Amino acid sequence: MSGNTRFALTLFGVVIAGWVVWQLVTTILHTLLSLLVPIVIVGGIATALYLVISRKALGGGRRILP
Repeated sequence: MSGNTRFALTLFGVVIAGWVVWQLVTTILHTLLSLLVPIVIVGGIATALYLVISRKALGGGRRILP
């Protein structure tokens, strides 16, 4: 096999391998984000509800100003 043919086949293989890796990475990222976004939203809502429910009333203490 000549040098030019070998180089062309190697370049073609690298391009195809890069495309396959790119597809794998984007698929994995899409899957992770599709799982992570709802979890973050539910966690944020739960945190907000917890803060609202557990907040003590202002001025609930017995201390008065002298």
